[in-house]
Amino acid sequence: MASSGLTEPDEQARMNAWLFRLLFGGPQRQNLTIGEAVREATRATQDKDVRKTWVLIGDPAMQLK
Repeated sequence: MASSGLTEPDEQARMNAWLFRLLFGGPQRQNLTIGEAVREATRATQDKDVRKTWVLIGDPAMQLK
């Protein structure tokens, strides 16, 4: 996951925290693929620039154990 543009750090942090909870065992953990978790995490922010500029580099179908 990386940014392809400049965005405000507050909204980035909110999205990143949500992504880590989804992937690494928070209460929302549902054995999601990385792509599904990224999609859900981008919904955690209302900042359209953050939603548009953060991209997943890798296989979205991969699951972490």
